[in-house]
Amino acid sequence: MIGVGVPHQNPDNWACPVTIQGLGFSRDMRDIFGLDSWQALTLAYQFIGQILANFIEDGGQLYSLEERLPVSVEELLPKLTLPLNKTGRAEREQ
Repeated sequence: MIGVGVPHQNPDNWACPVTIQGLGFSRDMRDIFGLDSWQALTLAYQFIGQILANFIEDGGQLYSLEERLPVSVEELLPKLTLPLNKTGRAEREQ
């Protein structure tokens, strides 16, 4: 199970809770931080996307709940920002 919560404000920044259970993880909610609510939310989705991409690279497979058909990370997560390259910079589409 993977979940993304509602961003909330802390004294110094914003945080967006995420949950990952399965795929070798057993974590309760964990906060992903950003300068504002939008950044915290997009970083939370990027974090989950990276976890799922690593799972697939290691030979894992993701399936839809309804039909039990294989799905990609892109089908599961909204495209909120440009993807990051290995240096952490946004990759621009050409």
